[in-house]
Amino acid sequence: MPPASLSLSVMPFPPEVRREAMVRSARHCCVCHRYKGVRVEVHHIVPEADGGPNIPDNAIVLCFDCHADAGHYNPRQPRGTKFSPQELRDAKEKWFSIVREGSLTSPETTPDVLYYRYLICRNLDIVAEILAGNFDHIPVEQPLLVQNDSSSFLGRLVDDVGRTSQTDVFNGGWFANRDEYLQAHPDASAVDRGGGNFSFYELLRVPTHEELLAKWSPGRPLIKRLIDSGAQPEDFSIVGSFFQQCGTGHFQEDLVLRPLWGVFLAVTNISDSPQTLKRLEAAGSPNKDFRPFQPLSDPPTELRLPAAPILSGATVVVPLGAVLGPLGRIEEEIWSRTDTDLKRWGPVQLVAHSGTKQAKAHALVGPFLWPKGLHVTSSGSNIYQEVHELDLTNVYMLDRYWEAGCCPHLFFLLEGAEVVYGGPLLAAGNSKNVISTFTVPMGVTRLLIAELEDEVTRLDHIWLDDQQNTPGRTLTRGQVLQLAVSPGVIVRIEGSYVPRVESSDGSENSSRRAMLVDEFIHSRTRSLHFSS
Repeated sequence: MPPASLSLSVMPFPPEVRREAMVRSARHCCVCHRYKGVRVEVHHIVPEADGGPNIPDNAIVLCFDCHADAGHYNPRQPRGTKFSPQELRDAKEKWFSIVREGSLTSPETTPDVLYYRYLICRNLDIVAEILAGNFDHIPVEQPLLVQNDSSSFLGRLVDDVGRTSQTDVFNGGWFANRDEYLQAHPDASAVDRGGGNFSFYELLRVPTHEELLAKWSPGRPLIKRLIDSGAQPEDFSIVGSFFQQCGTGHFQEDLVLRPLWGVFLAVTNISDSPQTLKRLEAAGSPNKDFRPFQPLSDPPTELRLPAAPILSGATVVVPLGAVLGPLGRIEEEIWSRTDTDLKRWGPVQLVAHSGTKQAKAHALVGPFLWPKGLHVTSSGSNIYQEVHELDLTNVYMLDRYWEAGCCPHLFFLLEGAEVVYGGPLLAAGNSKNVISTFTVPMGVTRLLIAELEDEVTRLDHIWLDDQQNTPGRTLTRGQVLQLAVSPGVIVRIEGSYVPRVESSDGSENSSRRAMLVDEFIHSRTRSLHFSS
């Protein structure tokens, strides 16, 4: 069977579906009926994660504001009621009918002069560059940075954690094997390796206060800052452990922390004339404690902005504060994505328009601004333009990562379309041939050998109970080899892998592999369920 290609990040709607939706809506929002040109998105009426297909009937064109209001329908939503799927379908058909009849009229409102984007920066190098006024790799034109309490707090956090590409995972103790580890940590429990969260690890446990402060906190002030602000260890950390086969085999543990992100509001002048931004109206959240991701009931506050006129096309960047992402895999829908090599053999920057489905799993620390609207002087008149709510369902995400090869990964497909992680393959096979041997577990119908990283894997020979099968396969990133098997079969695989580039700092990037493994299981299981 030839290797099947797998893309972990795809455009949900095919180009022809998006094109049809744009034409039939005349690039107007199907809910508010405003013409938005390029500032529209094709939205899933029924979310893709809930089985919504990528077909024209499930596609609706929305402006960014209404896209945020659509979100994911929940009749019990405590803060307002999102549009239901049926409401969106009715609005879509009504607007398509108006377009067909040629009776387009936009509502009589003050023309938008500003375009808003929320930027979620998931890499501290990016946060540090923005705070330093370095926008060389940030997707905004003619940037102007606002200084406020949030920028000062973010700057202190960056200094605490360090301007680094290091992850939110820190390697811990060295143990000869799993039994030795369990003797030291009997509270560790086995991981559901088919759950799509922490599947890379074999055991999980929650660290103690004392352990965090004595073992992990030195050199990482954020840990002590969170504990001092009232956070419990289980609120922001977990320890995962696994058998590290690369190099000298040993049982290794990683401390996994909530990722620290910087959040910014980008305000772009989309008019043809200069605009003067007077002040930002926002719900203030000055509390510096660890707390849920929601605005406090403090009275609205106003942030005065530089009085100089903002030229057409220029963007004002307002720091809003620090967000702590969820522990484990981030479940989100990506509508558009661009990956760019910043330099040869350097980090890759990812820019995506996306929406997370785990808003309740996020947290805040430090002062935070929740924008409501901007007071603007436009052509001599004072106007007020609302800002759509920051609810993480409609944001622009910026991240960076290093492509560092490790080895291919083994997955088992069980009866009932469940995908379970089987562990790394050919772990010692960096540029040299080695053999991996294992027995197929009960309930398994297929093996999936997946290349998830930027490397080339050669599978020279595969034996099933001493019978050679599928020799001479080569896998590159995103490719998967499937083999039909039966429980109890002994599998031997001979081969090697060659990374495009070694890890940037020479350390094992277990956090990125953990993310890739979880994403593979989630995406593969979901696609199998939808196709069955």
